[in-house]
Amino acid sequence: AESTELSVKDKTHIFNRLSGIAFSKNDFESMRNYLNHLDKFKLSNLDTAYLKAQLAFESGDNTLALELLTYIFDNWTLGKNTCTIGLKLDYILVFCGDIAFSENDLEAAHQYYTTALKINNTSAAACFGAALCFQEIGQVESANTMFEWAEKLNPMYKRQE
Repeated sequence: AESTELSVKDKTHIFNRLSGIAFSKNDFESMRNYLNHLDKFKLSNLDTAYLKAQLAFESGDNTLALELLTYIFDNWTLGKNTCTIGLKLDYILVFCGDIAFSENDLEAAHQYYTTALKINNTSAAACFGAALCFQEIGQVESANTMFEWAEKLNPMYKRQE
């Protein structure tokens, strides 16, 4: 008889995916519950760490978010192949930029966004983040250029006037 038991990898993927869906709906309580299931069953990969970092950031715990992102960077070379939710290095860098921007560390934020663009020059999120940095320091022309690029790459990034 064939086993119907899901593999650890499959269970991890399912809970990570459910957690990501909850996050996209701003349902942080469900997200927390799915992540707790992963902890309970000792299931985890870099996707899990990224999702936990997102939840920490949304909860205002930037320190924990950055610790989790550091863990991801430290383990990226060996662990990137275990990612099943589409996690990419430029996403992680943009997220670091978002955290730095939220802390008003515009220099670090801009560096993260620029590095993300070096990896993926079609990252609308990185363009938008860089535009916000330029806007904050009064470089209007550069900000406008980056806002235009972000919107061309993904209309979701339409500039809020």
